[in-house]
Amino acid sequence: KHRDALHTSLLRERWSEAQVPNEIQVMANEVRSYGDFFTVKKLAGNSPMQSSSFISLDDDDVQPSNVVFDSQNLREGGPLHSLTLGNEKCKCVESNFIMIRSLCFYIETIRKIDFGVRVEIVRRVFELFRLFNETTGKLVLGAGATRSAGLRNINTRHLALASRSIALCQILAQTFYAGIANGIPDGQVPVIQNQFETLKKDLSSHSE
Repeated sequence: KHRDALHTSLLRERWSEAQVPNEIQVMANEVRSYGDFFTVKKLAGNSPMQSSSFISLDDDDVQPSNVVFDSQNLREGGPLHSLTLGNEKCKCVESNFIMIRSLCFYIETIRKIDFGVRVEIVRRVFELFRLFNETTGKLVLGAGATRSAGLRNINTRHLALASRSIALCQILAQTFYAGIANGIPDGQVPVIQNQFETLKKDLSSHSE
């Protein structure tokens, strides 16, 4: 369902700059900080989570339960003009927000599931990044958005925003990978590393 939601959003995307809701900035902060969780788990021996509750990887609710949207998390005022990730200020389109929500959901899920099952989550996350990259290329570079979203033409502004959107995916993918490296079985690390290197090359080819 996360894949379908992202694909639908991309097809409707008009490739205009979107203001960043405060809650999206909070989620982006969560994505950046989650790596510490796995470092602690790695040192503790990566013992499985003791939980009897069923966790669906296709849940419609992509808002992570541990993010509290209160006055301590959110800045005062309205939406932000750009998304802050570390030292980077990123311009966004609406579909970037879908990507961040899904990524935050999967990270929250990873925190709750058994050590060995996390590889499936990583695969799904990489698939989302590939979908964003490939669909953006078809819609903007291939001018598919003139049909799917009714744009009259594809201009330099659309191209610039598409490139920035993929560049944001690059940052998110790198952040996710850096965090998950301590959260998967050692025997699966080479496989995940190879998948990430392929994804990184694909994203780089469209963001330049």
